[in-house]
Amino acid sequence: MRSSVITKLSMTLACTGVILVLISLAPLINNSPEQPIEQIDQVNYGKMLFTAKGCASCHQHDVVVRHWDFSVGPNLTYYAGNPDYVREWLQDPSAIRTDARMPDLDLSDEEIEALVVFLQTSVKQ
Repeated sequence: MRSSVITKLSMTLACTGVILVLISLAPLINNSPEQPIEQIDQVNYGKMLFTAKGCASCHQHDVVVRHWDFSVGPNLTYYAGNPDYVREWLQDPSAIRTDARMPDLDLSDEEIEALVVFLQTSVKQ
């Protein structure tokens, strides 16, 4: 009797594990074939950075949830600027405009690239 309960519990845990793995893989399966997985990862990383680095404090973006309605900088939802300019701006805003209100966020090259991909992908949608 006890081994029957243990067997049922083991099967339940195994099935739960398989279900969790399948759920975690679902976003990869449902991705549009036009976008490589690496780019999708960059977009998600850029979206996460948009919040984590404080961009959402001053800028609005429709795919980033904000709990306030206050913007100092422009809405970046459909920003279609030159990607090279965005890279330079994110590297050091005051080097582009001495009166820039945006602080230098000390972003790595990888973070800058992810933010650029995130902003450029938004334009295409």
